[in-house]
Amino acid sequence: MWFGDGRYYAMLANIVVDPEYQGNGLGKYLVKAINDQLVDYHFVNLTATPGADRFYKSIGWKKQTISYIWPQGPKQLRQHCLLEK
Repeated sequence: MWFGDGRYYAMLANIVVDPEYQGNGLGKYLVKAINDQLVDYHFVNLTATPGADRFYKSIGWKKQTISYIWPQGPKQLRQHCLLEK
């Protein structure tokens, strides 16, 4: 699923492929099809499931230097937030 304001900022939220169908290019196809619709946007961000970073990096996504989340509980804090010193 993706959300956008129509021209400046868009966000992809957790593209999920059933494990039975993973490895066949379906996820890559879905992300490309969505990205092809967002050509004129200045920013396209992604929120992904923990552990999916290898897939997204393999198709060209880059980690941001700065991004923030307001954790909605200890599980989300543990799964999505870096430990601060």
